Amino acid sequence: VMAAIMGVQVFSRYALKSSLVWSEELTRYMFIWSGFLSIAYCARTKLGLRFPLLVTYLPKSVGFGMTIIAPILEAALFLYMMPFAYRIMMLAVDTGRLSPATQIPMWMMQSAPFIGFGLAALRIIQRIYRELTNREIEVPKTVEDEAVTHFVEEAEEDLKAGHGSDESYRKSWTYRFTKKPSSRREDKK
Repeated sequence: VMAAIMGVQVFSRYALKSSLVWSEELTRYMFIWSGFLSIAYCARTKLGLRFPLLVTYLPKSVGFGMTIIAPILEAALFLYMMPFAYRIMMLAVDTGRLSPATQIPMWMMQSAPFIGFGLAALRIIQRIYRELTNREIEVPKTVEDEAVTHFVEEAEEDLKAGHGSDESYRKSWTYRFTKKPSSRREDKK
């Protein structure tokens, strides 16, 4: 929607030689809201503080503790910031200010941090609860791990189908695992 509004703004400014008064302000407010709402999404999908390498190599009990401590710190930060965001929002309610171009009450814009921090804290608390009830440590896979898993599954399927009895087939699989992709092309002279 923001891209469409700004597209209409650019078209009207350059093609019609008449600029829209409300478009930039509305897209700015939409951007602010999307930024604060995305905090909750990031908290839900674990895009915040993560320590996958440490969790992998530490004992399970220590790794589990780290997967709980990091979200607790995140939730504490958002809960700490919520009263400040609430005061700013209430100040905008008390003054009754309106935005210049769209005449939207400014408390609607000032409520974005309060709602965003609240939703993020709620999502983190939900995530902590899930971690405590499941007792599982989720270690994200790297791209290399996924590629190796794919090749191993493909090789197992080929072996089950009867392919792989000859030496040339085994060499091709060894080549796939050991070959490093070239980042640049070398020209022969």
